[in-house]
Amino acid sequence: VYLNERNSAEALAAVNKSIELDPGYQKAFLVKGKVYASMNDVAGAINSFKEAIKLDPEYLDAWKNIGYVYYKTRQYDEAIPAYRKVIKLDPNYASAYANIGAIYIEQKKFSDAVTNLCKAVELNPRDVNSMYRLAQSYNNVGKCDKAKETAQRALRLKANWAPVLIELGIAERCIGNRTQAREAFQLATRDPKWRKVAEYELKTVQ
Repeated sequence: VYLNERNSAEALAAVNKSIELDPGYQKAFLVKGKVYASMNDVAGAINSFKEAIKLDPEYLDAWKNIGYVYYKTRQYDEAIPAYRKVIKLDPNYASAYANIGAIYIEQKKFSDAVTNLCKAVELNPRDVNSMYRLAQSYNNVGKCDKAKETAQRALRLKANWAPVLIELGIAERCIGNRTQAREAFQLATRDPKWRKVAEYELKTVQ
């Protein structure tokens, strides 16, 4: 309750009392890690989650949280093994594949990104963020037909979303459909956040 109320001091005191009463209660360490995470204490969070794993090496929620904290703090070399462990314990956990795919895009390992993002979308067919990243990855490996198909699928769920429109335009340009590419880039210019990118791409098909 204290954690949900963002009362970190009281939450930490309560969970430490729980651990004092039962040092073998792995869920207490899980909650302690979440408290530290809410305080942006990354080291404290990771250490607490790892204490939970010492008590139960297959504690799925602890592994999920380790992967997520490493992912959010861009510690990718630590995040990927944690997420691989999550997948081993729960092969249907879509977020693990989605975040691994996002990491591989950051690392410009687009073929690896495609593999993981395909699985993320298969498990969660409404994950438009993974669809956007998948279209981006397909464009980067030259699979423009696949990029177009994925972007169109994402736009059916989130109409006129600028970053996807840009990937659609890139795919259409790659295929040779310059008119359709222009239309996609022009639509994307309506979003102030993406206008400069869209205008730059638009110049390539004028």
